[in-house]
Amino acid sequence: MSGRSILTELQTIRFPKSFPLDIMHLFFENVAINMFRHWSGTFYKRINTSNDPFVLSKNTWKEIEELMHSNCKQIPSEFGRPLRNIQKHYNGFKVVEWSNWITMYFLPFLNQKLPRSYV
Repeated sequence: MSGRSILTELQTIRFPKSFPLDIMHLFFENVAINMFRHWSGTFYKRINTSNDPFVLSKNTWKEIEELMHSNCKQIPSEFGRPLRNIQKHYNGFKVVEWSNWITMYFLPFLNQKLPRSYV
């Protein structure tokens, strides 16, 4: 941006009231991926997260990957795109995949893998 938006000249627009929050992008494309980054220990750079209770080990993510793969054929196609390995493909997840992960898969896959206070 190099200056004020041309929209500021419109009398009917009130910043920021005229632009409500977009929950889809705010939550499913920002919060969800950052939660995953916390759990996988990649959120903070240059910080040793090996002792953090909310960071899951590579072995635990391998278990989750196997669980996701073994359940893939049992999940109805109405849920959208089939499950993909979150560890490998999280950067390519679209809103619908993050929505599914948070609303349907997060609890079953992370249950008993994270301390109760983090689930």
